[in-house]
Amino acid sequence: MTAFRFVIYLTALLQVSSCLPNSLLAQSLRTPEFQERAIKGFDHVYSLDYEDARSAFENLRQQYPQHPGPPLYLALTLWQRELFRRQDLALDRFVAPESFMQAPEQQMPAEDRNAFFRYIGESQAFCRAILKDKPSDRDARYFLGAAHGALAAFALTIDHDKLEAFRQGKQAYQYHLGIAVEQPDYYDAYVTLGLYEYIVANLPWYMKWIAQIAGYKGSEERSFKYLRMAATKSQFVSVNARSILVVLCLREQMYEEALENAQFLQRRYPRNFLLQLNVAQIFTEMNRPDQAADVYTKIIEQAEARTPNYQKMPPGVFRYRIGKAFMSMDRLERAQRLFTAAIQDPTTAERERTLSLLCLAEVLDLRGNRQQAIANYQQVLSGANFEDSHSTARGYLKKPYRRAR
Repeated sequence: MTAFRFVIYLTALLQVSSCLPNSLLAQSLRTPEFQERAIKGFDHVYSLDYEDARSAFENLRQQYPQHPGPPLYLALTLWQRELFRRQDLALDRFVAPESFMQAPEQQMPAEDRNAFFRYIGESQAFCRAILKDKPSDRDARYFLGAAHGALAAFALTIDHDKLEAFRQGKQAYQYHLGIAVEQPDYYDAYVTLGLYEYIVANLPWYMKWIAQIAGYKGSEERSFKYLRMAATKSQFVSVNARSILVVLCLREQMYEEALENAQFLQRRYPRNFLLQLNVAQIFTEMNRPDQAADVYTKIIEQAEARTPNYQKMPPGVFRYRIGKAFMSMDRLERAQRLFTAAIQDPTTAERERTLSLLCLAEVLDLRGNRQQAIANYQQVLSGANFEDSHSTARGYLKKPYRRAR
């Protein structure tokens, strides 16, 4: 089931390539002014500056009131902001996204949800109006496929509806495949094609034969070829291609390529602390704990200094997450300090405080301080139950925590 869940999730990533400005824009949008404004808008998105991004795309929408791109970009911005609010943009969520298969714990604000679908509908209507007069228009077909990709992403990551995500993602692929067949140098389409090649290549055996009968034959080799082509030859979707390569390369244990792309993105968007966390996680996977620890330490220092954009994540969240990372690297003393700081900080949310208490108890067990560990497990039981913390604490009250071998 894990392989199937990963495949379903990847269909949602098709929207990433679809929602960026295309280098083959309609004639009225080929101006340097449009390209400059669109790029600035997405720079805000990648830097976690969502309100600035919305302002930029609203201005673009006013200047080009009948183009399908700006409303699609506004929908993407709302989607990204909601994932950030839910803390769902972590790299591990993309590499092993089983949690997206569970019922959502949070609901998207109704105003934002309605706006998302309104923007998508607006973009689709503009595409269909163009195609009514010119059915072969590639750019309109590209953006129509993009709208299906955005709906796929939303269905899975927000509503956790894997069937709708797969249906919408397939339509995005079909639109972009047709464009690439007609015009092989339409490089923006290759992100969608590359990702779908990977999806089909990784279908579980009991589904692969159905895909082959339907004419789908995926290849990981072609997948990476297409994604690398988009990363190097596309002016606008290269960032998205690199983002997807980070996920897939890490999944395939191609660590050097994952690190190269992650560091490229982190240098380009230094205000995005999630990209810095990605680099640290890859160092951990590469068994380079000293370099990972250096990056994590810098993140904590920037968070505690309230560096711009780092204040968007509460310090308790940083301390808990990075404490977990240090714990996984057997840096128990540093993990203990971070968990303790998270617990003692009055601004730490109840969820992170409870989970930090549980992790601190586990660290104390590992360091041989059983009595204090027991006290912490009991304290966990006295509060709310987060991520099955009560069951975990009861289990370790009976038997001390030990690392899985």
